Amino acid sequence: MANPEKILYSIFGRENPLVQRAEGYYYYDSSGNQYLDASSGAYNCVLGHTMPERVARVLREQATRLSFASMEHFENDAAKRLADRLLQLMPGFAATCFYQSGADAVEGALRCALQVARTRDSAKRSKIIGRRGAYHGLTWGALALGGAESIRAQDVPNFLHIEPQDCFSCPFGLAYPGCEVKCASALDTLIQKEGPETIAAFVGVPSTSSGPVPDEYWPQIRAICDRYGILLVSDEVLEGMWRTGPAVALNRWGITPDVVATGKVLGAGFMPIFAMLVTGPVRDALSLNGKFLGGHTYTGHILSCEVALAVLDEIESRELSSHGVESVGRQLTQVLSRICERVEGARMATLGTMGRLRIPCAVPGDPHAFHFQVQALLRAVGLVVWVDDVQPQHIELGLAPPFIADEEFFRELEGRFERFLEKLPVTAGSNGRASLSPLRKYA
Repeated sequence: MANPEKILYSIFGRENPLVQRAEGYYYYDSSGNQYLDASSGAYNCVLGHTMPERVARVLREQATRLSFASMEHFENDAAKRLADRLLQLMPGFAATCFYQSGADAVEGALRCALQVARTRDSAKRSKIIGRRGAYHGLTWGALALGGAESIRAQDVPNFLHIEPQDCFSCPFGLAYPGCEVKCASALDTLIQKEGPETIAAFVGVPSTSSGPVPDEYWPQIRAICDRYGILLVSDEVLEGMWRTGPAVALNRWGITPDVVATGKVLGAGFMPIFAMLVTGPVRDALSLNGKFLGGHTYTGHILSCEVALAVLDEIESRELSSHGVESVGRQLTQVLSRICERVEGARMATLGTMGRLRIPCAVPGDPHAFHFQVQALLRAVGLVVWVDDVQPQHIELGLAPPFIADEEFFRELEGRFERFLEKLPVTAGSNGRASLSPLRKYA
């Protein structure tokens, strides 16, 4: 195994198993242990881990013909066809730009918003509003957008924040619907305080880790942005491309953002490719300057674009963007509901094929250290899910099954969760563990 000190990744001291191979929705480590992938890799491997033949064929054929040509010097047919395909799937948009990571796509959206605001109005429109605690990636702008603790506010004075929309843990201490969706009106309050003439855009992720979203929230946000001439930017890197329902996640609430960043589904884990899309008015404003600083070395990478087209063909041919995601979302909701019936105080929410599960838990000592213990318990039962948050009284897990998840997948998911819960020090019972009712089996 590689010396962890030679690879800088997120947290030191992590002791993950060495992955050897994968097939379908299972991983296998070097010791032969099997893991059910209930998070689609990093929410991206929607077709599982077996590359479809149509994707493999396209990759082989294109690699032998041409693998790279900079868009500074050449156009390429694959990028053109992918742009046409995305604009067809998302008819509210007029132009796109390709990136190799979600954070890059978000950064592109930020640059786009600032350029449009300055072109339409003036350089005074230099402030961008995000939601505190939101995750948009690990680049400087993406971290600043969510108010990350690792970045000092004085270093990024043009990034402002409102409290997140979170019906699990309302930052205002209110409860829906009596709250009158204060998390949305907070945007109006901040804009008035700062001055509408100074604000370029508001940026948000459609849901809070797929927690419940009031139906009024996004329509109110859209109306506020329109009232003050502010761009609405939707970070749908995780939640777009049918992951939460429609191709554009905010369409679920009957609105279209001015700019959207998307793409986890697009490469399906076979190639890194993400996209930013803009509406016609935004494209026209950008064109007035004659250029947009949206490109980098791998923009429009031919292999990535060809693979993305093959992935979209595979999703369409198997009807995964319609019947597939509906079935996965329904079965995920059923499993999480049964877990909540079993564990007193547990809460869940699903949005499309994404799920969020909060489990009351007697966290011993430092929550940061317990994060590793939760991951170890999940590995012990062969389950891969995202440990989103660990607090003194609960843990939160994020799930995002692949679009190919079937009845076998959900039987395995429920069975492995049952074994995980038996090991977890849930808040209940005199012995520090929960007195759990029997988990009704998947039917």
